[in-house]
Amino acid sequence: FTINLNKIKHSVDERKKGLESIKQKSKSLAGELSKLLTDEELISQKVIKSKEDLEEAANVNENYYTKKVGQLEKKIENILLLAEKDLSQKLNLTLITVSYTHLRAHETREDLVCRLLLEKK
Repeated sequence: FTINLNKIKHSVDERKKGLESIKQKSKSLAGELSKLLTDEELISQKVIKSKEDLEEAANVNENYYTKKVGQLEKKIENILLLAEKDLSQKLNLTLITVSYTHLRAHETREDLVCRLLLEKK
């Protein structure tokens, strides 16, 4: 009977050690799980921050390029105005009114034929 009691006591002690080992492993796993959850939260926050940063950068770029396009359009408009002014000065375009008689005095044969044909209509 004593031998059986010692065997039982030894078996109970072994089971206690096993339970203690399981408790320690559970605590360790709980700590690791907690750390993983914390890491996951940090990663999630970083992803959200990165997304916000990208959106802000996109808005800044859009505003920058919109502004640049507007500036280029103004420059092109100014260049066209200057070119038009310069061209008209070079060609020295001025309108001079002349009389019908003056036009007829410089009329060529071809002009006369065309004029007569048009007047018939």
